[in-house]
Amino acid sequence: MTFLIESIVACALFTLFVFLMSRDPVKTIFNYPPAIIERCEKLGLVDGSNRPGGVGFYVKKVVAILGFSVT
Repeated sequence: MTFLIESIVACALFTLFVFLMSRDPVKTIFNYPPAIIERCEKLGLVDGSNRPGGVGFYVKKVVAILGFSVT
């Protein structure tokens, strides 16, 4: 029974994350190789100001990792 509940929660969370990422698929371009990112910047599809990084980005990642590891 516990396995079933955990599976349902995991599927719901996965569905939520896929939905949130599909609202603005251009943001996922930074997961591709640098050559593709540069080409998209040349075409004007993305700008460099939206590039992930910086202190805030990594703080969010560390908090998320700690949160998932504790539970």
